[in-house]
Amino acid sequence: MIGAGNNRMNIYTVRQATQGLADYICMQGGRERGVAIAFDSRNMSPEFAKEEKS
Repeated sequence: MIGAGNNRMNIYTVRQATQGLADYICMQGGRERGVAIAFDSRNMSPEFAKEEKS
């Protein structure tokens, strides 16, 4: 569900989840390999994929 709050999908929860995944990838030695970011047809998917850390 999209909406405000930490139990819903929004730009803030996407940022937190993305940072957690990035930290894990770095701890596993994946910094040199990189990642791909994509989106699909779900609501807000393009906006979430294009979000930059501010």
